[in-house]
Formats: sequence, structure tokens, C-alpha cells
Amino acid sequence: MNIIRHEINNPQELKQNDMVEIDVRLTDGYIMVTHDDTDSPALQWDLTGYLREAEKKDVQLVAVNIKSDGKEDKIIQILENSKIPYFVFNMSRPTYIKYSELTNNIALPVSDYDDVSSLQYLKPGNKWIWLDSFHSDIEAQLNQFCETQLREFSEENDKRIALVAPDVHNHRELNTQFKDLFKEFPDLYVCTNYPEDFA
Repeated sequence: MNIIRHEINNPQELKQNDMVEIDVRLTDGYIMVTHDDTDSPALQWDLTGYLREAEKKDVQLVAVNIKSDGKEDKIIQILENSKIPYFVFNMSRPTYIKYSELTNNIALPVSDYDDVSSLQYLKPGNKWIWLDSFHSDIEAQLNQFCETQLREFSEENDKRIALVAPDVHNHRELNTQFKDLFKEFPDLYVCTNYPEDFA
């Protein structure tokens, strides 16, 4: 599995050749990397500055969790100006449509709340699917992956699938079971707080 480290919002935590998930939101009109708009200024980073630091570490992928609406064109401009591969995800449906007019680097959700029918919004050029299970029902997540033919869909259309590990929803005790269920699919990406659990 390819590891995406979850919520690496501080560029000082970046590692060489990293793949990371970050949170981006508007704070007082500025495009910031921060989980909450109530975070202290010391915990907020300008997106351009963050990506500049990420380039120094040869970061291989940035998964951009969009936390608020607005300035979509500017966010994409900043991301496109960076040399780092990226995708954006977790927007409201209307905002997905706005982003789809600006970029193909979008991950569409499949989850407890967004079933595989959400893929109707996937443009031919879109590259990513974000497979989540908010209730940490790993079997259901596996079923979404296999029984709905999501795997075949991704292979036939050159899509990449990023899975959300149970620990992201406070169920680290399920990581081993999760890893065992998906171990036969080495091309998957997994977003986790504990990369060592998937080594």
C-alpha cells in the first residue's frame, strides 16, 4: 500500500518523498493550511508557503481536504503552480462541480453517505476516488470496493483509489484487520495517522 500521512498541516513535519493529506480553508480571506479556523496563528500556514517547503522535501503527493468554500480558482492556481502532484476532495457537491471546471485532480467520495452512484459526477479525466467508512465498518468498505465493481471501474478507467484507515476515525485497533483485508491490492493508497501499522 502507498501511505498518505493524515493531517500533516505543519510543513516542519514533512519527510523526504512524503505523501500527505492537508486541510485547506479560508481564514479571514486568506488560503491557509489549518484544520480549524479557530487554530492559533502559529498552527496556520499559507498554502503557497507550505507547498514551497513541500517541494524542498520532494513530496510526492498532496491530498487537499477542502474545509471551506470560496476562492476555488485561486486554490487551484496555487496548486498548479507547485511541482507537486495533488488532488482535492471533501467539498460540498456544488463545490465539486466548481472544482471540476478547473481541474481533473479531484477525488470523488464513496462512503457510507456517498455510494458508488456518486461516480456519475466523475469526469473522464478525473483520477481519484476517496473510499471512506465513517462508522469504521471495514467489511462494508471492502464490499464497496469489491461488490460494487469499484475495483474494476478504477482499473478500466485508470483511476486511483485512496482508502481512509480506521484510525482516522479513532479506531486504530482495527488497522490490522483493515490491512489484512486489503493486502492483496498493493496499488491502493491508504490515509492514516499511523504509517507503521501498514509497514
